[in-house]
Amino acid sequence: LSETKNGKGPIQAKIKAWHQSASGKIEFKNTKWLKDGDNLGKVTNNPSYLKYTISRINKSLRTGKWSVSFFNGVEIFEKQASGNVQSIWVLQLEWLIIRHFTKKQKLQEKGIKCLSLIFIDKVANYVSEDPVIKNLFIKKYKEIYPEFHNNKEPTAEHIEMIQGSYFAKTGKNEFTDNETSMRKNKDVFDAILKDKEGLLSYGDSISNKIEFIFSHSALGVGWDNPNIFNIATLSNSFSEIKKRQEIGRGLRICVNTDGQRVYDKLNVDDSERINQLTVIPNETYETFVTQYQEEIKEVYGTLRAGAGMTHTHKGKPQNEVRFKRSKDDTVNDTFKRFWKALAKKTDYTVGFNEDTLIERSIEGLNNIEIADYIAEVSSRTIGSITEEGIVDEFGGTENYKLKAHFTVLDLVEEISENTSLSYNTTFKIVDGIVKENFAKNPPLFIQQATSLIRNIEMEEMLRGLDYHLINEDFPFEFEEYVRNVDNKNYVDTPKRGVFDKMIIDSTIERNFALATDSDDEVICFLKLPAYYKIPTPIGEYNPDFGIVMKRKSLRDGKESEFYFVIETKGTNDINDKKALKESEIYKIECALKHFKTLGVEVQYKAPIQHYQVFKEEAVNSINALIEE
Repeated sequence: LSETKNGKGPIQAKIKAWHQSASGKIEFKNTKWLKDGDNLGKVTNNPSYLKYTISRINKSLRTGKWSVSFFNGVEIFEKQASGNVQSIWVLQLEWLIIRHFTKKQKLQEKGIKCLSLIFIDKVANYVSEDPVIKNLFIKKYKEIYPEFHNNKEPTAEHIEMIQGSYFAKTGKNEFTDNETSMRKNKDVFDAILKDKEGLLSYGDSISNKIEFIFSHSALGVGWDNPNIFNIATLSNSFSEIKKRQEIGRGLRICVNTDGQRVYDKLNVDDSERINQLTVIPNETYETFVTQYQEEIKEVYGTLRAGAGMTHTHKGKPQNEVRFKRSKDDTVNDTFKRFWKALAKKTDYTVGFNEDTLIERSIEGLNNIEIADYIAEVSSRTIGSITEEGIVDEFGGTENYKLKAHFTVLDLVEEISENTSLSYNTTFKIVDGIVKENFAKNPPLFIQQATSLIRNIEMEEMLRGLDYHLINEDFPFEFEEYVRNVDNKNYVDTPKRGVFDKMIIDSTIERNFALATDSDDEVICFLKLPAYYKIPTPIGEYNPDFGIVMKRKSLRDGKESEFYFVIETKGTNDINDKKALKESEIYKIECALKHFKTLGVEVQYKAPIQHYQVFKEEAVNSINALIEE
């Protein structure tokens, strides 16, 4: 609580808190003037504070001090910080060490060495006359070690050996994490950055002994170790490292002491999972996840691309949600019939006409127009400059064609590299084009040429793409399950859902699911499982929803079922290049052929932005089928 105001209106206060900007930057600063009923989370755009709604701003008669009370029971006082950062570090280190020992016991049996990484923002907190973080670590390690080692006490030498740090001294005797300076400290550099095999195995060398690695936020560019199983971020503020970068250090598939990758089974339970990274951040789970998901969406365009996350607090699962199967017999019986039609697997063959590809590419590349480098030279004669303005006379203008100089480029190599075409095919294309536009601006020409050829490749691939049934089915695995998931990432579907809830990845999916669950013409629907993947030449494709609708015949009153698969996107137009990536368009085109191979039983609708658009298309399809 930094400031209060008591005037004619309601009492107001300013609170110094962590603000998150739209770009994700975290800053500790004063809020605007707040009053009773204001929510600190909404004011600061920080999910950590969403449970902090002001109930009262008050000045004590006894002490004369101002305070702010929140509905969750928390009270803060004037000029008094609400928490101590060192106490947070102690908790972080405690749970990092507990997680490390727990995982180490399980992994050592499988011949896998467990490493933990601790990010700190000030080197002095680990290497100085008063290394606060190092001292806290040693104290906590001593306390926890006996619990996992038959009540034995660790020696001072052991505690020192299990720590590795990526810091060095500069010529001015200052500590740094600069890699050039690091190279001068050969033992540490070799152990942390160069002796990767030593870090991954047990033994007597310096790197063999290291289990905990302390580093500045920006641990050596290019540093990569697959056996980071735990990460903690200790700092005086919210971590501003990119979350993808931060947890990316621990998202590699681990290796055993023989250097072999160790993979988890496809449907392994979280309690048995080997490749599972534990992150112990210095912020709330909500803040961490929000920032991470925004980064994933910014880079990849979808939240699905990020690592899956579960939320625990002091070892106990949080946000556990149980997804229960519908008890409605009509829903379950209908779904079984739907799945029988949907579960048929296909494979594909591609017939590629190389001559057509070459011919179309030559024609397209010859139509590329690269503008000349032109300088416009104009002349004006200034007659006078006064307070009223400038009096001048236009003398004319002329254009001059300039010559540009570029680094030498291998046109065949560049196009082949960027289109995956063979040198032989690429040479035939290059041999048939007019080189004038290439000479004007080689980099720009290559960029446009490769994009054009890739589009032609995709179109020719689709033209020659053929799906066929392979006499295999996707399994029927729809048991009830539990997930750690925030309430904003799932929606209740109690009426027509195969499950009573459904995980969703976007607002579009949320709105679509709610509308589907409320439609009386829908018998049942579900979000298709992650294992339902359609093979395509550019990667596997997992559609969004499966829906069964009903329609009663006016002639005989007989009710029929109609099956649909839907892909939701931010547009209803498959030619909308602003809303859809090229890969998304081509996967949808491939899926159309896959579902056509399954037969008329399953209708595929994509892309769909709004439920009403799907409903109109579905009604048209149903009417057409009835007429047949």
